[in-house]
Amino acid sequence: MMVIKKFSLQIRPKDKDLKKRWFFQVKVFNPETGEYQHIKKYDPLLNSLKTIDERVAILSAAEKRINIELQNSIYWASLEEYQENEKAKAVQAPDNDNTPIVGDGIIAVLRTQLATHRLRKKSMTSLKSKINNLDNWMKEHNLTELSVDDATKFLSKFSSSVTRNSNLSTLTGLLEEANYPNPFSKFKKLKENKQGRMYFTHRQLKELKQNILPNNKMLWVACEMQYFCLIRNGEMRGLRVGDIDLDSGLIIVRGEIAKNWKTLPVKIPTAFFQLLSDYIADAPSGDFVFSKMGKPGDQQISTKYLSVKFDKYLNKLGMKTPRHSFYSLKKSGAKGFLDMPNANYKFI
Repeated sequence: MMVIKKFSLQIRPKDKDLKKRWFFQVKVFNPETGEYQHIKKYDPLLNSLKTIDERVAILSAAEKRINIELQNSIYWASLEEYQENEKAKAVQAPDNDNTPIVGDGIIAVLRTQLATHRLRKKSMTSLKSKINNLDNWMKEHNLTELSVDDATKFLSKFSSSVTRNSNLSTLTGLLEEANYPNPFSKFKKLKENKQGRMYFTHRQLKELKQNILPNNKMLWVACEMQYFCLIRNGEMRGLRVGDIDLDSGLIIVRGEIAKNWKTLPVKIPTAFFQLLSDYIADAPSGDFVFSKMGKPGDQQISTKYLSVKFDKYLNKLGMKTPRHSFYSLKKSGAKGFLDMPNANYKFI
């Protein structure tokens, strides 16, 4: 049986000042660094309430939500708990050295191992598709066992080296994690001719601003947030007004919406501060920063909402190419910072 994590959370600030954002402080052990550290965990619903009595009334529920997030994190309450868990895993680890590479078995192992991962829906769907590729191929060829020769034939069906490598990496990684015989272990990745997203030029950024800002302020706020703060599209759709701390000049990307499941603060650059401050002014802290209302509201946007809106402007301005998309703003922001690392760089 795996060791259950037992975290002890303390509410802050101690004086329960409503003028400050409330958070839970917890001391944790980080196995990646081998050290203890104090982390802050914010609950958006808690900070959306207006009175001390209302907040105190849901403290227990908020603490449970944070504990669930911590249970699924890399952190442990103590070094001793972590060491006990490692010992338990070692005792339970099955000896699969003599396990035959059987069709039903290998697919079951792949799916079981994938289920142990806590991933975003998009990432999980992508990985599942790789397992389904192998499952369907084996059924088409009436295979119940998978030899190295079969693995060679399976990989050869992919005309794209990028797709082949992606399937190879997923299947190999999951089988090795499960300590299961791997018919793909001898294969190496092929050279890829893969081109990533392209950044926008200074002229393009200026033209985008002139066209988007007067017509769709929410979209433009999202553009500058991705440019200046490098926050991902999927993370932005989950942001709530209460996650933005203007007093500290920070945006708190909560672990539950972050790609890596870690809660991290992001600095709001001076050049973006006023636009963001005006945009969320007087909005309830529980509202989504980006909503279907075209302003902060309670209706969360879909995953592709901002990208689709942005693409319409790219097409209108003749800027749409296979390498230019909403994500290109993040590339542009990174380039802008690298070009002027010590300057207060601006959008245009």
